[in-house]
Amino acid sequence: MEDMPSPCYKSLSGNYTFLTNPFLFYTSIESNSTRCTTYVVPANSGGHGPPDDNLVNALGSTSTASNYMWLTPNLCDNMHNCSISQGDNYLSKLVPLILNSYIFKTQKAALFITFDEGYGRYPTDYVYTVWAGPVVKSHYQSSTQYSHYSLPSTIEASWGLQPLTAKDRGSSSMTEFFPPPSSSPPPLGANFTFSPAYPDSGMEVNFSAIATGGTQPYQYVWTFGDGGASTGQTVGHPYLIAGNYNANLSVSDEAGQKASTYQAIRVDDSNPSPVKPSPRLENAVFPRTPGLVISFVIGVAIPLAGSLIVSRKRRRSGERGGTSTELIENTFEGVQRYNRWQLSGIRKVVCMKLRR
Repeated sequence: MEDMPSPCYKSLSGNYTFLTNPFLFYTSIESNSTRCTTYVVPANSGGHGPPDDNLVNALGSTSTASNYMWLTPNLCDNMHNCSISQGDNYLSKLVPLILNSYIFKTQKAALFITFDEGYGRYPTDYVYTVWAGPVVKSHYQSSTQYSHYSLPSTIEASWGLQPLTAKDRGSSSMTEFFPPPSSSPPPLGANFTFSPAYPDSGMEVNFSAIATGGTQPYQYVWTFGDGGASTGQTVGHPYLIAGNYNANLSVSDEAGQKASTYQAIRVDDSNPSPVKPSPRLENAVFPRTPGLVISFVIGVAIPLAGSLIVSRKRRRSGERGGTSTELIENTFEGVQRYNRWQLSGIRKVVCMKLRR
């Protein structure tokens, strides 16, 4: 309170009057000396300092500025007992100090200036009112008619507070003077596909990036695990040497978000060395129906149904056309023999993992 001699001063003093100090009319404040000393204090030093220096100094730090700060000028600066030019001169000095303070430069702060009365009565009485600050629309005017109860209604709407009385509950809030809150873009995500899924050495692999969320446009950067790199959403890259590689994709968006992902790629040799069949199985006869699936993931051979039967026919001496059959059933030796025979001359075995 400007020119107030001491906290919660309840009388008249120069251009100060308690009648313009609304907090003295709340018994929970007026009868509590601690709250008075802390919250209802002079706006200027000794009641006669520069334009409300205590208020301006409090706006210099988040530790000294309250979330809600009220200022009532004295009876001269509020133009009640003095000229309009006196009030204009007062505001021309004070308002720039407020808007250039640390709080208004770094925080979501708003300045609300209004008059308590005009020359008539509501709803035909109109008073000058303005919002200013970094969170307020510039050069914005409204045709909606508001009352003084619209101020607490606006604060309650902004801070999620319950109404104090039925008056502010039934009054429109002035949220139209503030831009709608900007929603943060969804998190940026990165993924990609490539084909063929099982490339051979020397074959070009085609990569296609998929970006989700964030703010367009996107930037795509690739590394392929063999020293190669590229940019763009869709790229091609040949792997010249067989082996295992990690293809990496990094995506960045307009807002500076970044996301990355990678996938493992196995490149087979396009000219594998031939594998000679085992001489011990040159005369072997195998069943036409496949009896097992070979999985390189776990390195074992798993019979699909029944037992693995490898039959080997040979003539016995002294027998003319008859044959005898030797059976090898479920033996690791039999699996090894079948494995060597089955893989000779076969370059690739595809294993499928099924979901339950």
